[in-house]
Amino acid sequence: NFPIVELCGHSDVLKDRGGADVFVNTCRALLFLDASTRSMQRIHAVDAMAGFSHEEIADAILSGGARRAFREQYVLTADNLFKMLLILYRVRCRLPVVLVSEAGVGKSSLCAYLFHVILDHAFLVHNVHSGTT
Repeated sequence: NFPIVELCGHSDVLKDRGGADVFVNTCRALLFLDASTRSMQRIHAVDAMAGFSHEEIADAILSGGARRAFREQYVLTADNLFKMLLILYRVRCRLPVVLVSEAGVGKSSLCAYLFHVILDHAFLVHNVHSGTT
């Protein structure tokens, strides 16, 4: 039996009691969807940590200087993890990803966290607006 974890609101998943479990399982899915050699190595490393707590595994996934600094500036919610899965599914299916929302709600930060922190890929932002030629 797995414990039922309810993650609601805008609380930080990594600070929630069961949130680390959700984070680790979601990261495994994201790394598997990425399917790069580096991601597969990280999945094997996570699997090798079978005796560790999910909090320790989450720390191992997010280790590294730049990733740790970004982690401390970003509040990771269950909603953000769900959006990351949807974005990566579309990328893997070679479908366009268009994020539309009000300015300043964290669209670029969400993608930067997904690609830079979790997947360890380069992430560049290209702002396109009516003044772009």
